Parts: sequence; structure tokens; C-alpha cells
Amino acid sequence: MQVADSSLSYDCGIKLSLYAQSGVPEVWIVKIQDERIETHPGPGPTGYAHSTLCGKGDRVTFAAIPGLLIDVAALFA
Repeated sequence: MQVADSSLSYDCGIKLSLYAQSGVPEVWIVKIQDERIETHPGPGPTGYAHSTLCGKGDRVTFAAIPGLLIDVAALFA
């Protein structure tokens, strides 16, 4: 999980690409200013298969921990 504030462009660009190329199974980027979480599962040589942007009112699951459900609003309360 990356908590992005001043490093957002680096985290969403270079760092995310390096994580995908290294096979990190899932990356979350916590966008503090927008109060959102961006998830990236499915790493590959050219990046992640897709991304999902979640905000208040959404709940997010983490593939590495089956059954874990995180309320996005609670993270920013």
C-alpha cells in the first residue's frame, strides 16, 4: 500500500510500473487529498491488468486476505 500525498505522480507512474514488473500481486494507492483508494491487481510486464478507484460509500477487498472488507470512509474518518 502506498499513501500518496506529495509523491502521487511518482507513485502512480514509475513506482507502480516497477511493482508490476516485479510481480507484486496487488497495489493500493491511498489518495489522501481525494479521500480515495486506487487498487491495482494483476501485475504484468507492461503494468497492471486494471485499476479501480474507490471512494466514500465503497468497500474494498484485499486479495491477499480473503474475507477482509475495508470501508473507505472509515479510513478517512
